[in-house]
Amino acid sequence: MTYQGYYLLNKDRSVTPCTVEEWAANHIPHKVAHWSMTNGDVEISTVFLGLNHAFGPGPPLIFETMVFTDIYPDIDNDMHRYSTWDQALAGHKEMIERVEAYLLLHKAGILT
Repeated sequence: MTYQGYYLLNKDRSVTPCTVEEWAANHIPHKVAHWSMTNGDVEISTVFLGLNHAFGPGPPLIFETMVFTDIYPDIDNDMHRYSTWDQALAGHKEMIERVEAYLLLHKAGILT
């Protein structure tokens, strides 16, 4: 059995390598965390991808945090990827802090 960058998320939030056939038959998108501004102008989503996006040596990057906004093009589609659930959750919180800092600077007129 050859593993080619496909992973399944276990109930304990660990991951298991699998074949493409196993991934296709068993992969369920998993939301790690979600955040949005009260008015909905910015959303941050962190999910389990189940596909290795590292495209090279090193640990698999199978979780992703992404920013979505139509109002602030400088941060729209900002993205980071992670290897574990805990890294993804910490990265989600860091992204919220970065976006909130950006929005404060933007509101103050420092960023336009």
